[in-house]
Amino acid sequence: MTPRTPAVVVGAYAALPSEASAQDRFIRGVLDLPGVDGFELPLMIDAATDRRWLDWTPPGRPSVATLIPAFAIRSRQDPRFGLASADPEGRAAALDLLRRLHDTARQWHDLGRELSVVSMSSAPQMTDPAAAERAFECSLREIRGWDWGSTRLVVEHCDAPRPEHAPEKGYLALEREVRAIERTDDGRTECGIAVNWGRSVLEHRDVAGAARDAARAGDRLRGFILSGVSDRDTEYGPAWADAHTPVVHEASDDSLLTLSRARDVLARLPRELWYLAVKTGAKPASLSATQRIALIAPAVQLLTATRDLAEAAK
Repeated sequence: MTPRTPAVVVGAYAALPSEASAQDRFIRGVLDLPGVDGFELPLMIDAATDRRWLDWTPPGRPSVATLIPAFAIRSRQDPRFGLASADPEGRAAALDLLRRLHDTARQWHDLGRELSVVSMSSAPQMTDPAAAERAFECSLREIRGWDWGSTRLVVEHCDAPRPEHAPEKGYLALEREVRAIERTDDGRTECGIAVNWGRSVLEHRDVAGAARDAARAGDRLRGFILSGVSDRDTEYGPAWADAHTPVVHEASDDSLLTLSRARDVLARLPRELWYLAVKTGAKPASLSATQRIALIAPAVQLLTATRDLAEAAK
């Protein structure tokens, strides 16, 4: 298929059934949704997971490789781990993971699979923001100096620490991430910002938080992800957890991300994005593949309509 801009991708891993036969039906069903270009892929968790997504990803479909899950797992095991770590060993370990993904991107390209974007975070949770910003800038300078071919880079903003409440992830503030990108623009590889609706809303404790973060990213914004959050305990997780609650028709306990709120923020986005994504969990665990796809479909429809408007405006 001919890639369109912005690409519409689905973080299908968040709603993946546990049974193998259901997984195959689910993956085929997601790819068959009108307007879907490819997947957001959780790579570098382990070799088996990478291989499974390689097998599921058809040639010619653009994909976004996300390192957010791998980084979260590693930083829980070692709080020093991350590209913004002031600890030399922790930062070196994160850079090593990026190097291995860089090699993976080349291997996938040789097999006809295109990783159009690689998404990373400014982990770990830190106590000295200025030192973390300097470390992150050093990491970006090195990463952007590598030859990524046609693959581009984004920093997906995760929630930063706020004095009013404990953070979920507690990474760098958006303004610091933007500065680190700007200071490394002499690198050979393009790099931008991605905003995740749920992660911005849980940081600001405000449903307008994602729209504000998208505006603050300005002309650095390159990706936007519809992923929900709830201000109450639900079967998806505790209140304000980064649990990928679905887009819902009207406000409910399960999710703050309604169709009207999603439509409003998407209408405010610039046209020059690289990708639009949806990442939705699926509860209860007993949901069928068809029911899981039905949770994703409304968001996909919104994203494809946004992409069509962007194409029409060119």
